[in-house]
Amino acid sequence: MLENAVFLDLRKKGCEIYRLMDKKEFDFLIWDGTEPVGLINVCLDVSGASTKAREVDGLRRAMGYFCLDKGLVVTLNHSGIMDVDEGVIEFLPYRVWALQRMKGTQVRASWSSINSFRS
Repeated sequence: MLENAVFLDLRKKGCEIYRLMDKKEFDFLIWDGTEPVGLINVCLDVSGASTKAREVDGLRRAMGYFCLDKGLVVTLNHSGIMDVDEGVIEFLPYRVWALQRMKGTQVRASWSSINSFRS
């Protein structure tokens, strides 16, 4: 259900969204014209080590492939930042992420391409 809510929020903003599955899955690839601008995974609870690793691994692989230095995991309650070799992965609760998008603001300037995308 959370993944559907994120998808619908992105569509309401007019985002061009793709979903790709390779050896490691990630949920949403956002394009602006001819280039990728954002990667989002959605997971209710990342408190388990294997769950968190699965979400991070999928984003890391996609970050490397699409030459992006940021990834986002939208969660139910977890927030934080993780530095990885490819760049930075941010964890944001859905309520924070959705409010940012509704208001057209952002919590972190580094997420301007995703948070204010097509505002």
